[in-house]
Amino acid sequence: MLPANRFSLAKNGLNTFETLERNDDGVTQGLHLVITPQIWAYKFGTSAKQISEIPTRDDDGRFTAAVKSSQPPNMPATPNVTFFDVLKVFLAWQHPNWPTAWQVGTMDNGLNVFFKRAADILPNLSNAERAMLIEMLTSDQTKEPKDFL
Repeated sequence: MLPANRFSLAKNGLNTFETLERNDDGVTQGLHLVITPQIWAYKFGTSAKQISEIPTRDDDGRFTAAVKSSQPPNMPATPNVTFFDVLKVFLAWQHPNWPTAWQVGTMDNGLNVFFKRAADILPNLSNAERAMLIEMLTSDQTKEPKDFL
């Protein structure tokens, strides 16, 4: 399942990153995003205009996914995070900065903190990639993943 594009996030009421990270559907979109391979190959568009190409849709049809663009052959696989990598982020003592297990449902533990924790724990996720993920989930932004390479 691909992460939603910005227009779809905004259309579904996830107009700010703060709103998105406090919403179950928003968190789901963030987790889809972090495990999407070759994220640089997708367009996320803007909150004001649907991407012109024919988009794919999620299983439930409520969120319109990011659109795959052309793929130059020498681009990296970044962030190269698997589902099992994400599960490690929930465990205690995966990094000295994070001695306790992730407290699911705690209001102070939104996606921003989760991505920070993931960047500390996972060797395949840098702080620059963390910033890119947040930007792709923020509907009022316009940069695309390729702009971060």
